[in-house]
Amino acid sequence: MAYLKKALVFSVLSLAIVLAGCGTGAAEKNNGNQSPADTAKQKAPDLKTYSLDKNIRSEEDFDLIGKYVHAEDDQITLEIKDKELIVPKSSRFHSEEDHDDLIGKLVKVEVDGKTQEAEEAELMPQSKADQNGVYEEEKDGSRKIIATFVSESEQNITIKTKAGEKTYQKTSRF
Repeated sequence: MAYLKKALVFSVLSLAIVLAGCGTGAAEKNNGNQSPADTAKQKAPDLKTYSLDKNIRSEEDFDLIGKYVHAEDDQITLEIKDKELIVPKSSRFHSEEDHDDLIGKLVKVEVDGKTQEAEEAELMPQSKADQNGVYEEEKDGSRKIIATFVSESEQNITIKTKAGEKTYQKTSRF
């Protein structure tokens, strides 16, 4: 009888060890089968922290403003605060400008607050400047000039606005 009890205890312990081993193996398999997109979502920073919008705690859409570095079919790379951020694109993503026209320019990207996916990208007024000045687009689609270039030195740049000429000191990265 003692032999039977020892054999039963040994069998139960062996079965418990085998089941515990199978359980952790299944968890490892699930982690190994994660798609790269799921892995990227886990590692992605909270994009709201890079927004200038005041209420970043809500789930409303927010804007990211930065230099458009690169884009692929499913993501955009922006440079904000000297960091390159990868922003996934929404299936509804659109842009008025061609991809090549955006590269290297300052853009505003509208991001969905819940999914943190880019929905729209557009050039900032500074990026729309030409020899006639810097433009601002009205809601009706018309554009008006908000400033014109006057002069530039090694340390300063001067523009003319409705309020008169204004001189600004250049930053080291200008």
